[in-house]
Amino acid sequence: MCNRLPDNLQVIEKIKYLSPAECFNQFPKFSQLPIELSGCIDRDAIESQGRQLGSFNFNELITDTSINDISIAKFWIQLSQIMTAPGEYQFRELCQFALKIMSLPISNVVVERVFSVMNITKTKIRNRMGQQMLVALIRIKIHNQVKKICCTSFTPTAEMLKAFNTKMYDSDSSDNLQIANLHNEENEMLKFNRIIK
Repeated sequence: MCNRLPDNLQVIEKIKYLSPAECFNQFPKFSQLPIELSGCIDRDAIESQGRQLGSFNFNELITDTSINDISIAKFWIQLSQIMTAPGEYQFRELCQFALKIMSLPISNVVVERVFSVMNITKTKIRNRMGQQMLVALIRIKIHNQVKKICCTSFTPTAEMLKAFNTKMYDSDSSDNLQIANLHNEENEMLKFNRIIK
């Protein structure tokens, strides 16, 4: 497990200081931001805009939601649209920096979860399941998990019940037939190329 964790874990832990609650804290800790990830963004501008942000109250800048109800991404996107009187973006570099950090591929948890759902869905007993059916089942399971819907409380629509017949099993076989035809065409092309040479 230790081999899977990055060496610069301390830098990644500093991302928590981008949350709105931390930014509008009585003593904001902008010095704790992972400034080494700024890249080509002006560090001095990030620091001055960070100090400037600390002088505001959250409700002065973002009026449509409370500090506890806003997501970090939405907060930084809304903050990036605030302009000064001359028409310049007030927190441009700071927002670019924050959005850049939040887009880092820190974890592959989502991918691992999808593979777990796939392995649970396609078992040794269900090994003949086609790709379309597998993708559909994975989408349904993930959708139900995200929306917190249980299969016992789900009520299908009339269209769903109408489509629930033997024809729903024909799509995988027709796809397999198309793939087989493509393979046959490729084999014929290879044979033709060998004859020409």
